[in-house]
Amino acid sequence: MTTIFKRFQIHTNYSTILNEIGSIRLKVQDDKIPRFIHTINTETDCRAVLSPSAEYVEITKI
Repeated sequence: MTTIFKRFQIHTNYSTILNEIGSIRLKVQDDKIPRFIHTINTETDCRAVLSPSAEYVEITKI
């Protein structure tokens, strides 16, 4: 997960928070959202979805 966060230039400390709490909401640059969600859903044991308001991506450990 840390390497994916680095790849999308998201602060890697969020990976630790995700591991401890089990879910996290992140703002992602609009043009990167579809690829980010796809990457999380296919390369990790987490599930990523866009919020109904499209303001953030919610990542949940499954």
